[in-house]
This record gives sequence, structure tokens and C-alpha cells, in this order.
Amino acid sequence: RELAKAGVGHFIGMDHDRLEAGNVVRHVAGLRDVGRRKTRVMAEAVRDKNPDAKIEIYDQKVAWDTKNLVNTLIGQSDLVICAADTREARIILNLLCVKQHKPLILGGAFRRAYGGQILDVRPHTGPCYQCFLMNLSQAERERYAPAAQWAELAAYSDRPVPIEPGLSNDIAPIGHMMAKLGLQH
Repeated sequence: RELAKAGVGHFIGMDHDRLEAGNVVRHVAGLRDVGRRKTRVMAEAVRDKNPDAKIEIYDQKVAWDTKNLVNTLIGQSDLVICAADTREARIILNLLCVKQHKPLILGGAFRRAYGGQILDVRPHTGPCYQCFLMNLSQAERERYAPAAQWAELAAYSDRPVPIEPGLSNDIAPIGHMMAKLGLQH
């Protein structure tokens, strides 16, 4: 949405998920969108800001079995922005972007949004995501993709919660910085 506000006019979105009630506290979508495909909700949000935007959506997961499609979509892009919550998706996007010399911005919040990270990958001019992972200690690797025990340290409650907390005001700065970096590319 932030990129659409800034005048970006072509988007390709790929996500297999549907919006769940727990997503609403950290997403631009509302309760009326629960059960809908996230790609379609985001396409509408972009069009609300830029009605002339060209938007292609793919209701598929970034995974090894969709690697060829992902590779094709990257080839059509000037910049790839990844907010996927799986290491597999990040590794695949990194691999394909480095091969195609395409810049990649990886961002995301840690479990329960107690913090987050952004990595601006500029192939062949700086470290890529794989380089980043290889230089982390084992403890840092677990903290970067936190296991359940790390989440407990940052829990908002001492009771089991049916959704993972992570409010919009926790996550929005990460998204805004990713958009800013994207515009700088």
C-alpha cells in the first residue's frame, strides 16, 4: 500500500494464505476480509491508493515446487520485496534473485513481533541472505527464526493465546522501512 501511495504502478503478488482473524490486528484488512485470499485483499488495498496500478496475483506458495513460476515472475520485476514468514521462501527468493541480479528486500517481524529485521540484498555488491545465515552463530540462527521458547520470553500474556500477538504498531515500522528501501532502489 505504501508503494502504491508513492506512485508505484506495477505489482506482482504471490501468497497462498487466506486472512485469519488473528491477522487483523496487524494487517490493513479488516474482519470483513477474514477467509479471503490475502493477495486479493492486498490488490484491493493497492487499487484504493492507485486505481491505475497494474496488479498480477498468484494464489500460490513460494516453495521449491513453484520455483519455476517464481523465477519467471522475478525476471519480470525490477525489485523483489519479501515479507514471507518462512525461511524456505526467503532462501528460494534469495537464490533466484542473486542468479538474475535482481535486488531483494527481505523483512519480517520475529514471533509475536517483539522485533524484526530487514535485509537489503544487492546481488554481487554485498552479502545475500544465504551469506547472512552462514555468518550467524547457532544461537543467533534460532533467534532469527525463533523457536517456541524464544516466543515465550517475549509473550504478551502468561496464558495460551489462540493468535500470535503482534500489533500493527509493532509491525508497521518494518513495512514502512521496506517500502522506503524499495523506493530508493
